Amino acid sequence: MNLTVAICTWNRADLLDQTLDGLADLAIPAGVTGEVVVVNNRCTDHTDQVLDRHRRRLPLVTLREERAGLSHARNAAICAASGDWILWTDDDVLVDPRWLAEIVAAIRAMPSASFFGGPIEPWFECEPPDWLAANWRQFRSAFAIRDLGPEPFDFDTTRLPFGANYAVRRDVQRQFPYDQRLGRSGGGTIGGEETAVLRALLAAGHRGRWVPTARVRHFLPRERLTLDYVRRFYRGVGQTERIRTGPIAAGSSWLRQLAAATSTAWFAALHSLPTVRGSLWAKALIRSSQRVGRLAA
Repeated sequence: MNLTVAICTWNRADLLDQTLDGLADLAIPAGVTGEVVVVNNRCTDHTDQVLDRHRRRLPLVTLREERAGLSHARNAAICAASGDWILWTDDDVLVDPRWLAEIVAAIRAMPSASFFGGPIEPWFECEPPDWLAANWRQFRSAFAIRDLGPEPFDFDTTRLPFGANYAVRRDVQRQFPYDQRLGRSGGGTIGGEETAVLRALLAAGHRGRWVPTARVRHFLPRERLTLDYVRRFYRGVGQTERIRTGPIAAGSSWLRQLAAATSTAWFAALHSLPTVRGSLWAKALIRSSQRVGRLAA
């Protein structure tokens, strides 16, 4: 079995360095060969120097994608990949030493499946604030954390893996490229490119499987552990939905103004109450922020 581990990176050289260290320490099952494809998406930091340091330890394939945006970078990785499977992860992730071995075991156990995905656990730079710790279940998707339980199951449209930890059969992936309107670009918050592809796979009759033992950890810097970041993230979710399905036909401006005012009011109130607990305000903040992004401009 030949595998491609694919990483798209933008100006996270030091974190990428740690990610590549983890990949070099992976347990490789018998009969498995592969490569690590890293797409430099217009990095202006010392990413190239980091990649050069890892060439002796890893079977690196590197390329540069000048079009900004994660979907452009993902599609470039697909074109460069030579593996039978593409294992997607991120440049700010620490893989478990058995991550690859667990995915390989799942592939061998279910050869009819077209994609697999596993847990993404938090790797905090600092202790999260009380309001976030108390409402973690409500907000964890804003930090790309995924935990669908300890038992394997077949994916459906409501339960899918996240972008830092999933694998797709290469021939299938090439039939379903990533929507270039979606995906992070620079500091933007529009995402959803991998979810759109995985839902399309299910709609086309492909099967996917949850692999609870294929774990990775996702870095959460202190600057993301804020209510401002949470609000911006969920506005991005609304913007993503607007791109995929079109704007809400609101007609008048009062609905947009109401949603924006609601989101702003929740944010202003909660920003001054960092120890607030309970799920009602969290749900309200999420919904109002999404609505702001979802409504037509």
